[in-house]
Amino acid sequence: MKLIVSLLILKEVSPFPSLLGCEREIKIGSMIMSNAAISDSSRALVFERDGEVLTCGQSTYEPGETLTARIDDTSSVRYIMEISGGTFASSCDGSSCDGTRCAKGDSSSFPDGSGETLTAPTDGSDLVLSGGFATGFSAVRIMEDCVLTSTAEPPHAVPPYTIITTGTCALYGMDDFLEESTCRAVLNDGYYNTRDQNSNGIIDALEEYLIPVVDGLPPGCWPVEPGAPGFEEAELPFACITPLETAVGNCTEFLPCFCKLPEYTIVTEGTCNSVGYVDILE
Repeated sequence: MKLIVSLLILKEVSPFPSLLGCEREIKIGSMIMSNAAISDSSRALVFERDGEVLTCGQSTYEPGETLTARIDDTSSVRYIMEISGGTFASSCDGSSCDGTRCAKGDSSSFPDGSGETLTAPTDGSDLVLSGGFATGFSAVRIMEDCVLTSTAEPPHAVPPYTIITTGTCALYGMDDFLEESTCRAVLNDGYYNTRDQNSNGIIDALEEYLIPVVDGLPPGCWPVEPGAPGFEEAELPFACITPLETAVGNCTEFLPCFCKLPEYTIVTEGTCNSVGYVDILE
């Protein structure tokens, strides 16, 4: 999902930007003032943070922070902004459209060019500023988008996995999760979704894993259950990742291992079901 801010600048006293209906799109090809909107590069869209202009395509935003959106030349113009995925500040003059639009410069006044404040997304989606300007009743001219990305770590795709409490992943024909990003993904999906850590229910980018190098621990990705030998003084729950395929310890009920599921494998101990597989019956 993208947060999109669209900006329409009207240089004539009438029609006023607040009269543009909420159902009207502001994009290239849209019919506005009886003309199809066209592209234009003579003006630029900018984001600002505390007065500092951010670099389109390079700068980042903090989820939920307050930024300012404007154009680099607002002399003698009236404009309207539209936002998807966030809300404008209550200082907007008109055309709220449930908080998604903000009209500036109606009646006999022009806006001062300081721009409008907005709240950035909290879900890590791109922040995209789009806009256009017009002279009189000529075609609205659409400027190049200005895009900011989030500083938040995007969710990592959860690969197929199973959990074993005996032996090792390799013993059952599976690979270990040796990278922290995938270890986080499977533990958040299959372990911390029912357990709480740091009062937020998951392990996130700000929390760290222990990386043990003690002999006798299993390789790969595993949480530590209460009562685990050697971890009696530890504050649980927490998780570990041993990025060493040469580790020789076995998975146990106290150290359940998360294993990467292949398309198929061959087991020589137990049954397919006992190690998290299903039988191929067709």
